Amino acid sequence: MQNLLDKPYAIRQFVVVERDEVIEAKRKAEEKLSCEKDSKKEDLDSKKISTLVESIIRGGFGSIVPTIAATAILVDLVVKAIEKQKELSQKINVNYLSFSESCELRFPIGHPRENQVYVGHPTLLGVYYPMNEFHKKVFEHKFAELNMLLMNLGAKKVEVKYVSGWDFETLNQLEAPVKGKGKVRFKNLKNRKIIYEANYADNNSLKLPEKMAWYHFEPTWCLCYSNSTPI
Repeated sequence: MQNLLDKPYAIRQFVVVERDEVIEAKRKAEEKLSCEKDSKKEDLDSKKISTLVESIIRGGFGSIVPTIAATAILVDLVVKAIEKQKELSQKINVNYLSFSESCELRFPIGHPRENQVYVGHPTLLGVYYPMNEFHKKVFEHKFAELNMLLMNLGAKKVEVKYVSGWDFETLNQLEAPVKGKGKVRFKNLKNRKIIYEANYADNNSLKLPEKMAWYHFEPTWCLCYSNSTPI
């Protein structure tokens, strides 16, 4: 797992989590499939792939020695996983992990789920979101940090206006922190441009937050630079 997190973001960006036994069988099958393909210089059909996978599973691997019924099910799962991997690999670079290996990554509550594509957070190493929620979650995190930055720098009032982008139904699902009051949802106001506002009348803070993920990558958030370091 450490090797994955050491890789550049473009390489570790996408992950898929599968059952431990499927990953183990698939990796062994891929080794044999690669040798078979190299020796024959041609693509292997699904029947040949299925035969190779079944021979690996029937021979047992690791501590797993499945029954005849379990073997048939596992063969089907592994073959489908290999086919899906081939399909995905034509579009994006995906890292396949077992559930055991994925324990070192951070997912939303209730995740990871089998065969779902997850996308890594650009600034939080090891944090992954389901692909269909990625942009919303990243925007939510980015807005939360900006709001926290403003609160810590003594803002008395924060007002956000809608210009363009997501529809109001999507905006209404977002959340943002409010100092001393937990979280507040964005407003779903179709007839107004203000979608979020917060008042901090007694806010006397005047310091940068200690931990920030986006600040050092957003030049427009900083007033000046010293030796290329935001201050």
